[in-house]
Amino acid sequence: MIGILTETIGNPTPINIPFVANRLLIQGNLLSPIEPQVWTFRRSIEYSVQANFAILDYASRYREMLLLNSYKIGTRQILKGRSDTWTDYPTRIASAKMLSDLRSPFLQNPRYYVITSDQPEIATAQRFANSMMNSGIEVMEATKSFRAGSKSYPAGSIIISCQQAFRPFILDQFEPQDHPNDIPAPGATPNAPYDSAGYTLAIQMGFKFDRILQKDKILDELKEPFRIVTSLYSMPFEPTETVSNAGVNYISMKATSNYAAIWKLLKSGKIVRFGFNSNFFTGDYKWNDCPTLKVPRIALWDVYGGSMDSGWTRWIFDQFGIPYTVIYPKGLETVDLANKYDAILLPAGAVTETLRAPNDVTNDRVPKEYHYMLGSISSRTIPFLKKFVDSGGTIIGIGSSSWIGKHLGLQIENALVEDGKPLSRNVFYAPGSLMQVTVEEGNMIASGMSTKSIVFFDNNPVFKKSLSSEVGPLASFGNDNPLVSGWLWGPQYLRGGVVMAEAQIGSGNVYMFAPEITFRAQPWGNFRLLFNALLLSTASK
Repeated sequence: MIGILTETIGNPTPINIPFVANRLLIQGNLLSPIEPQVWTFRRSIEYSVQANFAILDYASRYREMLLLNSYKIGTRQILKGRSDTWTDYPTRIASAKMLSDLRSPFLQNPRYYVITSDQPEIATAQRFANSMMNSGIEVMEATKSFRAGSKSYPAGSIIISCQQAFRPFILDQFEPQDHPNDIPAPGATPNAPYDSAGYTLAIQMGFKFDRILQKDKILDELKEPFRIVTSLYSMPFEPTETVSNAGVNYISMKATSNYAAIWKLLKSGKIVRFGFNSNFFTGDYKWNDCPTLKVPRIALWDVYGGSMDSGWTRWIFDQFGIPYTVIYPKGLETVDLANKYDAILLPAGAVTETLRAPNDVTNDRVPKEYHYMLGSISSRTIPFLKKFVDSGGTIIGIGSSSWIGKHLGLQIENALVEDGKPLSRNVFYAPGSLMQVTVEEGNMIASGMSTKSIVFFDNNPVFKKSLSSEVGPLASFGNDNPLVSGWLWGPQYLRGGVVMAEAQIGSGNVYMFAPEITFRAQPWGNFRLLFNALLLSTASK
């Protein structure tokens, strides 16, 4: 495919373009500078439409060349998928002493990826397969069991061959992203990658897959027992209940899709209990100390103009059938929050380490009927949130909003400081990347999580390990470099740092998830942290 990214300044509210002298100088990426003026949303749309017509004009005049080149590129990738190839990632280059270090059979690019069907997250893997098919990737499924190397795979397993025209895209979705330490001069700070650096979707979604190399000798000519999947997998979100030997019905928390089933059961009035060993119990059987659940009343923070993180959370809730109410900053400043809601969710961006001062925002360019959406969480808001949690409510902060615990009076400290000042980019920087954390075992909020889990971390808060006794850690970084996919400068500053924590305040609870566990609705492997916190907000024994 040919991808064109266009970005245009502006939003629905008119803005004033300021005078910046060097932005009036014609440059290679700024051919037509804009002078100071009022810029409306209509201008943004017209600008984008004009760019799109320019692209279409170019494509129509050079269609034969573009189509032929696309064909050549695709053919070359198919041939690469049938041969022994290696990708010389920067970290491999940095540690290699000779060519043989880079050409080990174990470092080969895969010929196939196999997602075994006998795993709890197979429904999540099928969603991944749907996204691949929607992107033009051919997906296969095993009609009966087969072997690859020394391992057997059951029927229903998903196979994605790299002998496809879009092979680079396949590798990009399965293999970790790897960036060099681009140091412009000896002793200088590296140039960081632009934007998010690690996003490998297969890793974020939390299902298990195997890389099949040439040495594993899967069938080169794919015949039986494989079939091409010709339609998208159906995703009904139906409960997957299992009956144990003791006659107890239970639903596993290790399958993310099962959480939609839990909400469906709760909304229909069925009995669901939050059990042990990463299971929900359903039906009349009552296990000692297993809290009974009910549908929580959820308030989801947003702001005028729209919070991107709040919007993605809405999408997740809609996919899982989770009811919620959007609440704006002014709506949090009321004494009866506890009468309206059981849980308040603050996505990334709602709160920062330093609270804003109270500000009665007015904006003449915003219609009066939308003024209730204006404002921000400030020092004036905190007493209302404190009363809410004291009364038994649950507050959940994600990303930067995990600092809500500090503002509610919890003794938590920033681990990313030196001599009392935040670490500079010279010594520490972590643009959006996938990191490994160690999850505390035996904690109800972490039920269903692996002890070693992958999170999306984008210069998010890290708390000092020496938390006060009132704050319990949920997940922390280990002593090794936690980077899995992306780029990280200064990993030593993360050692032992706490990135998820919980605390009881009054009769309620506060959960602080510093990694962005809902980022762009991609880290499915982390969703259960949020879902567990929401479900337990109304749990009763």
